[in-house]
Amino acid sequence: GAARLQHLELRSPADGRAPRNLKLFANSPSMDFNSAEDAVPTQSFDLDSIWSPADSVGAENVDDVSCKLTLNAARFKSVNTLTIFVVDSVGDTDVSAIRSLAVIGARVHKVTVMPGVL
Repeated sequence: GAARLQHLELRSPADGRAPRNLKLFANSPSMDFNSAEDAVPTQSFDLDSIWSPADSVGAENVDDVSCKLTLNAARFKSVNTLTIFVVDSVGDTDVSAIRSLAVIGARVHKVTVMPGVL
């Protein structure tokens, strides 16, 4: 079923491989690299100034960075698929790394209105 997405939480290594620019595409299940580069995203983020040192409590990798991205509620109110395209990295490296990704939201329940019941 569909979900109403509220925000994303990312954690990446602090060695320059953290994503700088992200493009998010809702409900585009057959997206490939070429179409992700050219298509207009549902929402995009420049993370360069958003990354902050990650909370190291109980973490294996204390040199990580993390960020929380608030999603546009109207654009992510009924999502079946989410495509995340990493455009580039903070350190201009050829490789990007995301150590963890949490997608926060709620399931959308379908409501059926039956004539004459209400």
